[in-house]
Amino acid sequence: MFSLYSVKKFFYNISKWITSEILAIPLALILYTSPLSPLSTLNLLRQKGFFEYIPTIEAIRSNKLNFYSGRFRNLIKLARFSHTYGEKGIIRQEIERQLQKVEVELELADYNLTQFYEFMSIFTTIFPSIIASTLIFIDISLAVSIMILLALASNVASFLSLVIFPMEARINNPNTKSLARIFILFGILSTIFYIISSAILNLYLPATLSLGIAAFLPSIVMFNYIQEEIKELDEAMNRIRLAISTPFNIFKHLGKMPKEIILETRNPIAKAANICIYLISLYSGKKDAYMFLESYYRRYLDFIKRLRDKTRVMLIYFLIECTVIASIHAFMFTALEFMSKFDVLSSGIIKIPTHVEIMVYRKSIDLILTLTSLALSLTTANSREGNPVFFLLYLPFSSVAITVAFYVAYFLGGTLFL
Repeated sequence: MFSLYSVKKFFYNISKWITSEILAIPLALILYTSPLSPLSTLNLLRQKGFFEYIPTIEAIRSNKLNFYSGRFRNLIKLARFSHTYGEKGIIRQEIERQLQKVEVELELADYNLTQFYEFMSIFTTIFPSIIASTLIFIDISLAVSIMILLALASNVASFLSLVIFPMEARINNPNTKSLARIFILFGILSTIFYIISSAILNLYLPATLSLGIAAFLPSIVMFNYIQEEIKELDEAMNRIRLAISTPFNIFKHLGKMPKEIILETRNPIAKAANICIYLISLYSGKKDAYMFLESYYRRYLDFIKRLRDKTRVMLIYFLIECTVIASIHAFMFTALEFMSKFDVLSSGIIKIPTHVEIMVYRKSIDLILTLTSLALSLTTANSREGNPVFFLLYLPFSSVAITVAFYVAYFLGGTLFL
């Protein structure tokens, strides 16, 4: 039986691998631009607490780099080699190789993420529409069960986009305490709104609508957090350009202590840029070092912004999927309600659902659409931010779009069957 320690160790090692993979390029940039030797630079980063999981000098020399990503381990080996032979050219080659790889990933990521979104429509729209229009007239209980399973499967499948998404462009989590407060608030509000919408207002989609309303405030918090992280990237670029142009120490010009600026920065590449400025200004001050930093950082920043611009079209797909699936269930429910008013005889394998079965379907629609709303929100967050915790940013839009589309389609369906 697993102990609490082994569980913590397991998640610690996963966190170490993910963090080290994300840090590979930022750390390579620091190691090359730093006037200090590579191992001295790593030791300084560890002592100052600028990054988590920086290995000790003893671990580097003894090659004890368990649970670090392959790319990170390769960089540390290059740093050790560079330190021994006094040659930083191999680190520059590694930066160039990694940035070229990232630029290729950008071209592929846009196509692959679009294809993945089309794949997700199979679970959220195509299969449910086929089942709703055919199997529901054969065995409504089986049809409902399959649609619920498909909605659950779409939530699991949404995480596959993380394999496609370039980790270098990933938006990091808010700090643990902030994230916990956001989800606690979301849970409390969801419960309150569900009680109001189901027990008091008796709405058709109480869970779907409740999640959307409850996620409204967390969505604003998430949006502001993402904007702040992107702002950090731009501010780091501005500091580099200021360092190139100013004849004085840049931190005197900014009026802030360098450690304060570095520790306040959450984004790894922006933090790396600030660390590079700090090390160059403290130990060297050479303009060509700033010029090198500016050229590589600009390429990285352009990569991040192009990817976010290209994935913006997914927001349109996202709203279309929400509208289509809600409309399918609304029209089907309206049609079944209409049929239940007449003595329509079943023939062969075709079976017209009874009024009781239709009411079971009505209650199941809320669960199906709630799961679909969550799946589409997760897919969009994983495809745009590379991080599932930001599903709360999109949940209000998916829930409201589904609710509005359902009621509009239900009203239109009612007029058709009058």
